[in-house]
Amino acid sequence: MVDSNSTDMPGFRMRICFIWTSHFKNLNNFGINLCNDFKFSYSPDTHEVSKVTQTALPSEIFGENILDITAILGINGAGKTNALELICLALKSNERIDTPSIVVYELHGELFYINNTSNEITTNFPAQRRADFRDIKDLNVIYFSNVFDENQMDLGKNVQDISANFKYSRRGFALGRARAEADIIYQLQFIYSTQFPKVRIETPRRIEIKVDRSIRRTNNDRNHKLVDFYKKISELQISMRRQRLPDKNLQRAVIAIQGLFLYQLLTENIEREEFIHNIDQSLNKLQSEPIDFREPLFAARQFFKTHEELELHHSKPTLTKLLDVTIELEHILRAMNIRLDESLKSSRYSFTIDFDKDEPLPYLELAWIIELIRSGSINWTSLSSGQKAYLNMFSSIWISLSNTGISKNSNSGTLLCIDEADLYLHPKWQTEFIERLITCLPRLSEQKSQIVITTHSPILVSDLPSQCLIALLPQCGGPNAVPPSEELKTFGANLFDIYASTFGLKGQRSGNISAKYISKILTILDADEISPLDLDALRQAASIIDDQLIKSHIIKRISSK
Repeated sequence: MVDSNSTDMPGFRMRICFIWTSHFKNLNNFGINLCNDFKFSYSPDTHEVSKVTQTALPSEIFGENILDITAILGINGAGKTNALELICLALKSNERIDTPSIVVYELHGELFYINNTSNEITTNFPAQRRADFRDIKDLNVIYFSNVFDENQMDLGKNVQDISANFKYSRRGFALGRARAEADIIYQLQFIYSTQFPKVRIETPRRIEIKVDRSIRRTNNDRNHKLVDFYKKISELQISMRRQRLPDKNLQRAVIAIQGLFLYQLLTENIEREEFIHNIDQSLNKLQSEPIDFREPLFAARQFFKTHEELELHHSKPTLTKLLDVTIELEHILRAMNIRLDESLKSSRYSFTIDFDKDEPLPYLELAWIIELIRSGSINWTSLSSGQKAYLNMFSSIWISLSNTGISKNSNSGTLLCIDEADLYLHPKWQTEFIERLITCLPRLSEQKSQIVITTHSPILVSDLPSQCLIALLPQCGGPNAVPPSEELKTFGANLFDIYASTFGLKGQRSGNISAKYISKILTILDADEISPLDLDALRQAASIIDDQLIKSHIIKRISSK
């Protein structure tokens, strides 16, 4: 049946409206609304799903491509992250939820529900029942979080988990996404994409690279051929560093990277007799000064040019291209304005290079080379944690949409879950977060999208009307109380009122130490008689308390003595 209150938007296919479960972790009798123009609820006593129409938001608030935004609020331990996990599992791995649950969704202007309870349910609105999740299979669910606390959630293969915890988990290692250095490769790809200018993120300016001074053996390098190559390459690196060279710092970086990359290629191809023979011959020819690794790298390039089917770690650039860059590394690093950091004694070289996306320099290929070197690391430097958080979030979302190919399919739809959305963001950036998110996301994908975030920031929620908010109150054994949204006054409200009404501060205006101190001073001010010691305390308080109203009362009381 068609719901007369539903919105059939052009190109709009699906949105998730409501999810309920009897219990999930610390969430009991828990229902979460994900659409802003209706409020759904479910009564386990009457087995009825109810719908109430809410005031429609002006179209200019979120734009045409953002269907809904939901912010989940609550103190630590209230279950905000659990709520996001429930959403992901309920939609994409429902068979793993072993408790009664209900999902209500809208498809082409009609409402449907999936009933995974043992009871027949009724609705106070026209809706059709679905026996499975077939309608939802094309919905793209993305889970993002910058939080890294090793508390990885297993969201299943059908959720695009681009969280820090997943990337550095064992599954992330198995999928080759577990090194921080790999992040810069995704971010460089994003920076060079046509989408990057649309998101208005400041372009990073400097890159830091760290590599071992010489190759190192590991317990895995026990092959006798590798032992011989290790000795040859490490001895050559020592000899090269002793040469009189015009730009010693530049040469140190080149010698280290070229030797490490060559040894990595040998490690990965030790069973290829032709390759080993060619490299061995070229190394034996290095006798007269000045010596460098260009000859063996040329030999490696010729081998891979005739064996293009061979790739190292499924890298995007061909090995031939990477070897071209390694061979010409001296000229490339000079053009990148390399600077060696000699402020710390270390077994590793640490150096920085300038980054300019408009210069025709192989930054992406260099990142792959350092990524493929076992002991290498490459990261942005002189970049604030907030800038890194923005770049990581939008590049991760972009690469997720690009890899699945769904950005070109406007009918499938995206549900984006962001945990701790305000993490690492300066207050000024928090004021921009919602606006930037709703502006940038449609530019990364042609799809209609829903967004669900968790946050502790009153600044973020000041951009969200009350029907977009869900506040969790932890209850032991009882239902998670979700106050009526009309009690949450946030949109355009002042930050103190938001703190008081939404984040449970109950009228507290400052931190605990200052609050206790001011309470003590107020007690002195209220006394009929003030002792000399109290007077000294008031004089001291007048010099440190910055609340002008309280300060004026203190000064007035001091003056009266």
